[in-house]
Amino acid sequence: MWIQRIDEYLVPERYLDMRFNMLKLSKNLKIPKEQLLLIFEQHYGQSFITYINQLRVNYACGMLADQDFNLPMEQLAAHCGFRSKASFYRCFRDRQSCTPLMFRERQLKNQLV
Repeated sequence: MWIQRIDEYLVPERYLDMRFNMLKLSKNLKIPKEQLLLIFEQHYGQSFITYINQLRVNYACGMLADQDFNLPMEQLAAHCGFRSKASFYRCFRDRQSCTPLMFRERQLKNQLV
């Protein structure tokens, strides 16, 4: 039941807000923070922040794959909920094994083939 509530809460991409955090999720869903910690570790298999950053990177990948994308990387980082370009690049590289620019170049190249 809690997992469904968490998933439904995250669907409108609330995680893109830089101020989004576990405390906000806990208050809005009325789920104790300690319970959320357990849910994320047991159900999602990762910490809250790791899961949220994965969602943010996935969102960024969707934007980068769009042929009409034209935001500077700093704006993309902020739009995806990252507080800095450096943290965005670090999270992106950890999950995609390349920089956002390399990912974009690959996506555009694959679309031409």
